[in-house]
Parts: sequence; C-alpha cells; structure tokens
Amino acid sequence: MSKLSITELFELVRLAILCMEQDVDIQKRMASYGFPPKRIQEAKALRQQTMLLHDAKEDRYDEGWALSQQLSTDMEKVLAAFKEHVKVARTAFRTDPVLLHALKIKRIATRRWEWPVQALNFYTKLETRQASMTPFGISQEELQQTKASVEAILDQKAARIRKKGEAQGSTQQRNQAIKTLHAWLTEFHGIARIAFKDNPQTLESFGILVPSAK
Repeated sequence: MSKLSITELFELVRLAILCMEQDVDIQKRMASYGFPPKRIQEAKALRQQTMLLHDAKEDRYDEGWALSQQLSTDMEKVLAAFKEHVKVARTAFRTDPVLLHALKIKRIATRRWEWPVQALNFYTKLETRQASMTPFGISQEELQQTKASVEAILDQKAARIRKKGEAQGSTQQRNQAIKTLHAWLTEFHGIARIAFKDNPQTLESFGILVPSAK
C-alpha cells in the first residue's frame, strides 16, 4: 500500500467499517478468510483513538505557536523599556562605579535569552536605588512593573519548553497509533483482494483501486 495521508487513512478505514457493517454477505465472506466482524469493532476503536490523538497533537502545536507569538511581542516591548532604563541608569549612577559594575550594564546582551537574565539582575540590584531614577523620569512603579514583565517572560519561556515537550510526546503517540491503524487497513485490504478477487465492484467500495480490464 502506497503511503497515505492521515486524511486518506481515516477515510479508507471508514469505508471498510461502513461496508462491513452494512453488508452481511461481505461480513461472511471476510470471516471465511479469517477476518471476523469483531475486527471492525477493533478498527472503530483504533480509528477513534487515532483521531483523538491527532487532534490533541494539533492543539498542542497550535498552543505552542500562539505562545511563541505572544512571547515575541512581549519580549520586544520589554527589551525597549530595558534599554531605556539602562540608558538612564548609566547617567544617574555615573559617579557610582561600584553600582554600575553590579548592574552589569556595560553592554546589553544581544542573544535572545541572555538579555532577560541580564535585565532581571539589573532590576533586582536596582531595587534599593530606584528612587535615584525618579528625577530622570523613571518611576519606581515603572521599574517594578518592568521587572515583573521580565520575570513573566522567563516563566513564558519555561511554559513554551513544556508545551514543546508535550507536543513532541503527543506526536509520538499519534504516530504509533497511525502505524497501528495503517497495519489494520493493510491487512484488511490484503484479505479483501483475495476474498473478492472476482468482484471488483466490492473492492472499489472499500476504496481499493482495481485496474481496468484491457
């Protein structure tokens, strides 16, 4: 059997179930070749399970994508605020080299996950000196809110990693279920080709392509 898309697999299994359930003669013929009606219940359960796993996998990847999009937007806003606060701090504490060293703002990190860690250190070390930023137009409330935003970004990163792990796990489960369902369909089609080798119409009702006689 050639490689099937998930949609094709679900549809072909549906056709097999439908034909077996609606035609007693087909049931009897397949049973005589070692494929009893109870195998249809097996297929229904497999198909339902696989569809649920497929939907769960899609949902987790969609959630992960949405989280990444929101994270990028949040990071852009917080980075802009952080850069502004660093600029002001360099001026406000220009005569305090010890504090400037502790703030670690000689340069702003450019890597995606370096600057949030740098920012968290900056806002944490600045907590006892926030009032010194007020004359420069930066309120203590603004600094506290920005620190909270940095912490939220780092929490979002952890959540995104968890979502990625969940998505990968659901993909593995889905793939195993697809493999099992595909094996069932391959067996069904193989037996059907033998049982109905002289009845191309029935084979075609199963979704099996039958070459036209020349």
